Amino acid sequence: VCSSDLGSSTFLNCTSLTALSFPLLSRINTNAFGNCIRLTTVSFPLLSYVTTSVFYNCQQLESVSFPNAAHIGSFAFTNCSNLSWASFAKVSYIYNNAFWGCSQLFSLYLLGSSVVTLQSLDAFENTPMNEAYQGRYGNVYVPSELYSSYLTATNWNNLQSGIITPY
Repeated sequence: VCSSDLGSSTFLNCTSLTALSFPLLSRINTNAFGNCIRLTTVSFPLLSYVTTSVFYNCQQLESVSFPNAAHIGSFAFTNCSNLSWASFAKVSYIYNNAFWGCSQLFSLYLLGSSVVTLQSLDAFENTPMNEAYQGRYGNVYVPSELYSSYLTATNWNNLQSGIITPY
């Protein structure tokens, strides 16, 4: 990719795609990898925004790390049923339904320097993070200096028992 921007639906329904590496890409548009059902590995070190439905229904995606992403768009990882681990070093905002249906999401690392704005609890609907689980099965790992702020932050306060600090 010569551009720093990947167009909408570029790889939509590429069911044989298993791995991606775009070291210079900073933005991926809506549905770029939707329904890539065999996709297991992604690498986007410069990506600044995980847009709407970008990995929708990537059922084999197991873990993701986006060190520069500031936002996680609506439905970004919806129905990524094997996603068990996700890490975001700079994220500041998680939109609605971002992880809906990620039934194996047991570890979410939010390692930025401020509390992430969580648009609504439905970001974790049908996941181990869901408020119905009360954090018994999934955990949100946050920096120790932000731990008490997460416990009282809007929407995060409903996930208190699952918010922990790894260090």
